[in-house]
Amino acid sequence: GLAGRVELRVHALPPHDGFTPRHRAALDRLAGMGCVTLREGRLDDAGYRDFVAAADAVLLPYDPRHYNGRGTGILCDALAAGRAVVARAGATMAEHAEEGVVLLYRTPAEFVARVAGLAASRAEVSARAMQAAPRFIGRRNPLAVVASLRDRLAFAAG
Repeated sequence: GLAGRVELRVHALPPHDGFTPRHRAALDRLAGMGCVTLREGRLDDAGYRDFVAAADAVLLPYDPRHYNGRGTGILCDALAAGRAVVARAGATMAEHAEEGVVLLYRTPAEFVARVAGLAASRAEVSARAMQAAPRFIGRRNPLAVVASLRDRLAFAAG
């Protein structure tokens, strides 16, 4: 098991549309594991920054049907802070996989394999994430975003 090798801190927002008894049961199972700390509820700005800063990796099991073509602030914050990310394949965050910092999965078995692999190579993946952070920030600064939009508009105008 992962207990003793890795500690998972899970932040779960309050129930929202689409939150089902299966979600509650999954959170309860996570909370019962020896290596998981479950934090529920909203975090204030300082609490959020501390939560991300304390993480070795951020797990983003987003549904690609809802996040395809959309960004996520949590992904950006994690990558800018030099944290690895475990995310569902098919969502926008997949574009960062080439950095070796976003570890993608398609199935629950692959998810477990990615988390276990991360636990086994935490130092290496963390070092890669810290090295990739300045490149990520460089591509996401306001001037780079404006230049990208300008290029896309010029391409579309043909």
